[in-house]
Amino acid sequence: MSQGSLMFSLENELQRLLSTTSPGYRSRLARQLATAIRTDQQKRIRSQKNTDGSSYEPRHRRILRSQKGIRFIHRGEVRDLKNWRAIRGRRGRMITGFDEDRGAVRSFYRSEIERYLEINRSETRKTTTRRNPMFQRLRTAKFLRMRTSADTAIVGFQGKAAAIARQHQYGLEGSINALARARYPQRELLGISEHEKLKLIEMIYHDLAEA
Repeated sequence: MSQGSLMFSLENELQRLLSTTSPGYRSRLARQLATAIRTDQQKRIRSQKNTDGSSYEPRHRRILRSQKGIRFIHRGEVRDLKNWRAIRGRRGRMITGFDEDRGAVRSFYRSEIERYLEINRSETRKTTTRRNPMFQRLRTAKFLRMRTSADTAIVGFQGKAAAIARQHQYGLEGSINALARARYPQRELLGISEHEKLKLIEMIYHDLAEA
């Protein structure tokens, strides 16, 4: 958990108090603190909020452009595509659209098209925005993990999840797909607010008083 992790460091006074307790007691307390920290992170991510209470920058709207129809000869056969658009594939420029004969969306490399028979460039546009909350999977216990010892309570991500979280945490550049990269807006997935810090300190004092 070296990347994208939180480590709750105790105040000096609390460290002195806890130094008089057993390692077993401190380990149990660390697990309680880590659980509380993770719960707070999950709640904030679910609410789509940064540590300071501000909202995450929303996803960018995507504008999908498509042409109404195109007919061409591909490997000796006539192909008719509806709602077609030009894209770039791994091996070059492509045309993709709905093939009514096959009843499916199909893509063809332009270099393999022998002849164009008809091209309708009347354009339709559709704006799309994903409505489901961001980071639904990242905030689950499967990816947002805890690690504790007698002296530390750590909450964070590992492996690929840590790399994804880091891109959003610091607003870094990352891969959108195999062909494109973009800089992500900064959206804090991990952080401890002053209110949360005070709550953790209160938990420790309360537990020490009952010990």
